[in-house]
Amino acid sequence: MTRRHGGRLRWTLTAAVAAALLLTGCGSGGAAETPDGTGPGAAAEGGVLRIGTTTDVANWAPLNTTSITDMWVLNQLFPSLVTVGPDGELIPHLASSYEVNEAGDAVTIALDPDFAWSDGEPITADDVVYTLDQMREHTLIEGFSFIGSYAETVVNGPHDIVVKLSSPSVGMVDNFLFNMRVMPAHVYEDVPDITKLNISTDERYWVSGGSFTLSKVTPGQRYEFVRNEHYPLSAEGNEAVTGVEFDVYRDMNTMQLALQNGDLDLAAPGVPPTAVAPLSQQPDVEIISTENAGNFTRLMFNTHNPALGDVAVRNAIAGLIDNQQLVDNVLLGQGSVVTGPLPALQSTGLPDFPGHTVTPEEAEKTLADAGYAGLSLDLVCDQGNANHLKTAQLVRDDLAEAGITVNLKCAERATARATAAEGKFDLYVIKASSPYSAATVMSVYNHTTNWLGVNWGAAGDAETDALMDAALAATDPDAYTAAVAAAATRLDEQQYMVSLFTESLNVAYNSRRFTGYLASPFEQWSLVNAYSLSQVVPTGKEG
Repeated sequence: MTRRHGGRLRWTLTAAVAAALLLTGCGSGGAAETPDGTGPGAAAEGGVLRIGTTTDVANWAPLNTTSITDMWVLNQLFPSLVTVGPDGELIPHLASSYEVNEAGDAVTIALDPDFAWSDGEPITADDVVYTLDQMREHTLIEGFSFIGSYAETVVNGPHDIVVKLSSPSVGMVDNFLFNMRVMPAHVYEDVPDITKLNISTDERYWVSGGSFTLSKVTPGQRYEFVRNEHYPLSAEGNEAVTGVEFDVYRDMNTMQLALQNGDLDLAAPGVPPTAVAPLSQQPDVEIISTENAGNFTRLMFNTHNPALGDVAVRNAIAGLIDNQQLVDNVLLGQGSVVTGPLPALQSTGLPDFPGHTVTPEEAEKTLADAGYAGLSLDLVCDQGNANHLKTAQLVRDDLAEAGITVNLKCAERATARATAAEGKFDLYVIKASSPYSAATVMSVYNHTTNWLGVNWGAAGDAETDALMDAALAATDPDAYTAAVAAAATRLDEQQYMVSLFTESLNVAYNSRRFTGYLASPFEQWSLVNAYSLSQVVPTGKEG
């Protein structure tokens, strides 16, 4: 099972990624310089890189959030062992190399000795050990996917460690590599409970191992960062980026207008499908598109409803939904159909799942035979997400053809999520961006233990649990692939959720001042992770 990755891989991949991104952008033109020299005409000089987001930071405790915006802002401070390339490949970052042993229960890591915190202290094995201890003691959210399998860290030197698992697992090793970030032990070691810490109000905690470090917080408006002069991986020319500023816009339209006008350099949230074509026609606006993205939208069944507890009924409903229509009409072609229990990015080696197709007449007969003729169901969704609302409407129309009444109960995001968490739904449209192993993704949403607390539809059964457990426990790549395939096949048969589609991850930036962003298939990383921002350089365009 040995997997080796060295520092040279990082530079080889970076060059390839950068070349690919130059080919994926679209849009051209010019713009005038503003009087203060900070607008789109300040091209060659660089300056502060302005990034737009649509929500405020909700939780300022380190590594303990599920909010994408929180991760974009706070994770600038906490360097990852690896960064994730556009095809989901792992590129060494803080870890200059790593090697997984044959047994699959230990990862030997060499930390890059050139990395240092923004206060000048070197990043060492002590920081890794401290972070893992905090993740285990306080169950920090960003470590949930692997910390339950963590046993200990053996320190062989200031930059050489062996992270050991309590039992061998291909999936847990992948989870660890994808999601492990590091906190500065010398900054946080006296904090009794890190989950209760609000670092936004105390500058002592504004110490970064990423390319930029926090310098000012204006709640509800912006978060400002200055360069970390001790970050070792910045591209030549990146020194012209004197700082980074996250600006909060309350709606996508306003943020996109700011991008077009040159008031923003980058819009962090993905561009909605309806905005891709109009934005790409704007002068200087470029769109980087990752088609094989690590997300998928699904329709969750609540099996507490007796009708939906019947696998025949679930399969009949799944067979009525026209996935291609959703891609065409909801995503406007900016995505792909998903038919199995995992998105394509995490389906390597799995069998092809053709999807379930039934005629309305066949579905009506199935429901009648099961005693559920004239079924009425409540469908919950986030009405603020145009894709989810349109999906809900089309699913309603598809099911109506078989005499199933769907009552739309869509609400604003927090309300919809709370309703789902309380189990007050029959159907729920949900999207996940999951940088975890395939075994973990299946287990999070379908295991009866509900170990992450998001199996709101009470999916799963003993046989399915056993197959997912086998996948989580697989100790070599071949056995892992076979176990994942067995669990995925079972989930496809049981249809606890209907997989619908993967959205292309489209991220827009104004190229008047800066270029060089590196894409990732996961929204948590997007173009705004610390490594991507360290590769940004001035375009050199003239006003």
